[in-house]
Amino acid sequence: MRRLLTHDQGTHEDHIDLPPQKDEIEDTFKSTTDALKIPRVDTDKPLYDPQWDRVYQSSRVYWYRGGGFGLGATARSYQYWTYHTFNYLDSAAGRQGKHEGDAEMVAVMLSADNSPVWSFMSRHGLNLQGEARRFLWNDDQLQRNGDHVVAYGGLGSHAMYERCGKHARGGGAPDDHISCDTGDLLNFTFDRTRRISLGRTSWGCFGGRLGSGGGLPRFGTAPRAPLWQQDTFGGDRKPCITVRPTATAARGGDPEETDPISPEQGADPLLEAFSSCDDWLQAPTQPGLVVVACDQAQLDRFIASGLTDPGPGGAEIRGPGSSSTEVPAVYSGHQGERMADVRIKGSGAMTQLYVARLAPNGTLLEATLPGAVLPRGAHLRLREKAGRTELVTQDRRTLASVVTRHRKLSATPVVQLPKRLQVSRQGSAVRVAWQGQRGVSYVIGAGSNRAAAKRHVARRVAPASSGRYAARIPVRRGYRWIAVHGVRRTGEGPPALIRVPRRR
Repeated sequence: MRRLLTHDQGTHEDHIDLPPQKDEIEDTFKSTTDALKIPRVDTDKPLYDPQWDRVYQSSRVYWYRGGGFGLGATARSYQYWTYHTFNYLDSAAGRQGKHEGDAEMVAVMLSADNSPVWSFMSRHGLNLQGEARRFLWNDDQLQRNGDHVVAYGGLGSHAMYERCGKHARGGGAPDDHISCDTGDLLNFTFDRTRRISLGRTSWGCFGGRLGSGGGLPRFGTAPRAPLWQQDTFGGDRKPCITVRPTATAARGGDPEETDPISPEQGADPLLEAFSSCDDWLQAPTQPGLVVVACDQAQLDRFIASGLTDPGPGGAEIRGPGSSSTEVPAVYSGHQGERMADVRIKGSGAMTQLYVARLAPNGTLLEATLPGAVLPRGAHLRLREKAGRTELVTQDRRTLASVVTRHRKLSATPVVQLPKRLQVSRQGSAVRVAWQGQRGVSYVIGAGSNRAAAKRHVARRVAPASSGRYAARIPVRRGYRWIAVHGVRRTGEGPPALIRVPRRR
């Protein structure tokens, strides 16, 4: 590794010299583990084997605080970065994807009163108009473990996703794949992976790139270090130039202490990633439905309040599985949900609407309806008619209409919805039975409402050759809903929900 690890040394033409200089993934893995002095592991051993504990112990999550601390009512973020020595994702079409050195980020945006409001996943770079994604904290598609976001790293690319399975990217880029079989996944939780402040690393302000990038066929360019990527969010944000790292910082330290490289005064730059309604118009990457209602004036007020006061405006979106009244309102539906089943209730404010549907065959339909005043309290619905997406009132009067755009992405295998779901009481437990697909594993969830049942895992059921499944699970007092969905390595299916019968 070159000795270019201070903020005033190294340019973007310099790079960290990593051990591998080969195109073979296996050689890269072996040389990297040797360089990091990780005892050799056998990749054929199952993930519950104790040898993988050495991988967890050698791994780190690097964190950085956004701006706005100590400045009163303002929002701020925590960024969590992971470093990977090699990105080996490649495309059969020849698009460059491989490169040495990679950094991926997941962030949580906190309100002025310290409540999580939004989440951000970088996905192949921090380009705000590219593949980076934004989520409401209460988005039905975002998985959480208590107060922590659950993020899945793409095989070979490390790009962070909210769900496992295949994720279509389009534009000739190679799709991302994440196994849905928990036996295939390394689980880097905070209780087994050390967290270190970026401001206390010796390399945080290295001015070059994280790997050599080019020089080999089909290789791309490695990114800059995370602290040099802060200006991507807006302005001339350069923490490494604002504050010189100290000798104490170079030696590391307690990750809970204040950063030697502190957040700059002013608003958190990551807010820029959420500040425009256009930032939220994101199509699904897996089969499903997305509907977004955004009032720019309301969004501006919400950000100005430190994400504490949504104020008037916006809309409510309600569908078969859940509803959204956040700023902006975002409804995420599973594969099979219909646009016609979604209802939108306006507040009398100018609101922009976006609708996107991705089918299992890879057909993506999108429509952005320009800002229109949505009548207060009126229940509106969406429909497809003659190649156009329309917003209509209950008496079928058209409020807005736009041509539906078509794109073709790669097809995605899906797991079907469980059928004939039945639940019966058995004392303090319930018996759940259903008709499913042969050879598919199933996950049973239970909770006090629909959303909670889909998030809380009560039991996993092994594949059955007959396609007929049944399981007995204990249910706590107050649990009113059961959710069942199928899981195979290539993806997860939509959940079937049923209400728990009351005790007699």
